[in-house]
Amino acid sequence: MNSENNVNEQEAERLRELMKMGKFSEAEKFAEEILKRKPADFHIWFLLGTINGLTNQTHKAELAFREAISLAPQYPQIYCNLGSALGLQKKYDEAKSSFLEALRLNPLYPQAYYNLGKLHQDLYELDEASKCYRKAIEVRPNYTDAYYNLGTLYYEQGLVDKAVDKYRNALAIEPAHRKSFNNLVFCLNYQFSCDRSDLFREHLRFGELFGGQGKDVVFGNVREVGRRLKVGYVSGDFRDHSVAHFVEALLREHKREEVEVTCYMSGGKEDAMTQHLRSLCDHWVSIAGLNDDQAAERIRSDGMDVLVDLSGHTLDNRLGIFARRAAPVQVTYLGYPNTTGLKEMDYRLTDGWADPEELEPERYYTEKLVRLKGGFLSYTPPAGGPEVGSLPALEEGYVTFGSFNNLAKVNEEVVRVWSAILKEVSGSRLLLKNQTLSDAGVRERYRGLFEAQGVDRDRVELLGYVEEKGQHLEIYNRVDIGLDPFPYNGTTTTCEALWMGVPVVVLAGDRHAGRVGVSLLSQAGLKEWITTSEEDYIQRAVELAGDLESLARLRSGLRERMRTSSLCDGKLLASQVEQAYRDMWKKWCDRR
Repeated sequence: MNSENNVNEQEAERLRELMKMGKFSEAEKFAEEILKRKPADFHIWFLLGTINGLTNQTHKAELAFREAISLAPQYPQIYCNLGSALGLQKKYDEAKSSFLEALRLNPLYPQAYYNLGKLHQDLYELDEASKCYRKAIEVRPNYTDAYYNLGTLYYEQGLVDKAVDKYRNALAIEPAHRKSFNNLVFCLNYQFSCDRSDLFREHLRFGELFGGQGKDVVFGNVREVGRRLKVGYVSGDFRDHSVAHFVEALLREHKREEVEVTCYMSGGKEDAMTQHLRSLCDHWVSIAGLNDDQAAERIRSDGMDVLVDLSGHTLDNRLGIFARRAAPVQVTYLGYPNTTGLKEMDYRLTDGWADPEELEPERYYTEKLVRLKGGFLSYTPPAGGPEVGSLPALEEGYVTFGSFNNLAKVNEEVVRVWSAILKEVSGSRLLLKNQTLSDAGVRERYRGLFEAQGVDRDRVELLGYVEEKGQHLEIYNRVDIGLDPFPYNGTTTTCEALWMGVPVVVLAGDRHAGRVGVSLLSQAGLKEWITTSEEDYIQRAVELAGDLESLARLRSGLRERMRTSSLCDGKLLASQVEQAYRDMWKKWCDRR
């Protein structure tokens, strides 16, 4: 794509420079101006499509790439980018055809294999996705992103050890590949074999590699302890996501005379929940198109006093902003069950159930822990969801246990313990639901895991993706007793189960990820379902299953019990969080 098509390289280079600088609006206008003069310049059409794609204008990107193809149908890269634009619009068959055309033109095109793999992964065609990623690596052995996506694929299938290996492969090629490092430490939270000390060391390594970029920042914030605070929340999950169900009450209940709230959205996806959350804050800023330096500078110019990370090491996080010290006080909260590893992160909000002093959690955090007495979470139940049904066991004649957690939490140790429960409770069944179970290969693997423990496959039902939230919640009306996984507990799934009248048996662990269930049940006043050993966990589940009358009474009153507990008390949470921010702010003001 060069001189043979009369491309003005100077103009094309200027376009690329604007794109690198993140000035996409300016780049788009410049490309459109060029095309008015040179409508047959396929290279500029290609760059315009790329700009549109980077700014989530997928339909405009599609049109630009199709125009480029009409002018130069011999270039596989255009088909590859067109396929990505089509995939984002859910035009899956067209996208697949476009990638295959790119590979017909160049059978050794690693990017096309990679993009085709992503498409298969989005469609839960996981075996095909794996083949594509492995082919991309075969063609380009140092393909970091292919290793990264293959790791993500394994994680979604519950193959955490394999996922960790692939992230380490990616980091061996590119030690500063931050997405792989994020996912590595995230996955280590799921491993039985990774103790707290090893896990902390990996987080520290992240901080050493990516932190320390805000040493010379000077803030001009007015040091008045009692003034209205400017608080910013940074997240890629201001959408229909688990985090939204817990941040909603906090945003809604903030005292506006005390706190001015700005939400910085770092993810590109928006939906009805995004619009709802936008209505609950004073200011809304998208930083998805800004790099970390630009975003940190924007936040400093907005004068944030307290900046709160809601993502940790999860998808679309912007820890790089915090590493650049974007605000005088920086806090991590809610979205991740461990330390960030950054010395620039001053505090972490938690509670005495998730991080009890007797377990000495402070040794494993770079942040100072701030324990909220009423609990660190407030759940906002879904509006207009289904009503709680009668106890299924009374109609079916057998007890159904259930878990709707992601498969990375349903490890072989969990399968062993759940199998022991099924064998103890005659005729009982287990219902597992997760979107990755839409894949036939994944379903077969999990059936095999339970069969290896002596559980007939017809006693384990595996459900995949359900599009509507109401339909998803309705499935809890088929479950009598919820089983929480370990060493990484459920959060949203536990709250959903309780809301739908399903008691959840929890095994308390030795770290935050394994104690969220303890916090949730303690807040809800349901401590009798918290266990401290595998034997106790099995016995408690069996006891619950043996008294259907008590289970039915419990089910009928559980939603109201939860509604009136601190677990659904957003005002209590907001008041405690605001006081915590005020205390943090005072300490900063006192530090001359």
